Amino acid sequence: MNRNDNLVVQIAVAMIIIALLWLTLIRASNKESSVPLPAATTVPIAVRVQQWAVADTVEFKNADEIAKQDIPSIEVLPRLVENVNSDSANLVKQYFAAMEAKNFTLACSSVSTDRCRATNPRSVDLFAREYQSFVNGYEYINVKDLGFKSPSGKDVVCVKYSFRYKDDNDPRLVSEIMSFYVDEENGNLKITDRVCEKKYKEWSGNRACPIEPNARYCVGNIK
Repeated sequence: MNRNDNLVVQIAVAMIIIALLWLTLIRASNKESSVPLPAATTVPIAVRVQQWAVADTVEFKNADEIAKQDIPSIEVLPRLVENVNSDSANLVKQYFAAMEAKNFTLACSSVSTDRCRATNPRSVDLFAREYQSFVNGYEYINVKDLGFKSPSGKDVVCVKYSFRYKDDNDPRLVSEIMSFYVDEENGNLKITDRVCEKKYKEWSGNRACPIEPNARYCVGNIK
């Protein structure tokens, strides 16, 4: 075999080797492309993130729409603040101080003249009978002006007091929660009405008030 024949054989072998290598690469490429994707990648992460973003947008949009709607809000009652040393509260305190001092004429002068006339001894005696039916007078008194006003514009002062009746075989305390109505009369403040809102006896439950009140301002607001 001459020199030229050897060159031809070498070239042919080289081409066969190159062809085999190319065929191997093609088969390997086809095999990789036929392998299924892992299950975790069947839902693209990008799509999932986008879905959360859409949900958040809708949520905020709903919140804005709700805020614009005319929905009745829950009424928040203002915290009651005591008007310490108001004229009305001081008048009621003066009334109880006079009663405790058994100065019934002075106590009578604190109330409206159609309830008691301080210049009339008979009127004062009738006025004093309730207090005189107690064993030790008022054993507990609490007076608070919480800023209430009646529909007629009178100041409403809340009072709680406790006492024991002389003719009661059960010596436990009786307590009353009262609303005292205060208004001007001939230029002077007077107690125009005393309204029983609640009456009860220790460990014995509620007792009926003499007259059922039209409104209760003080129950739950004074102890």
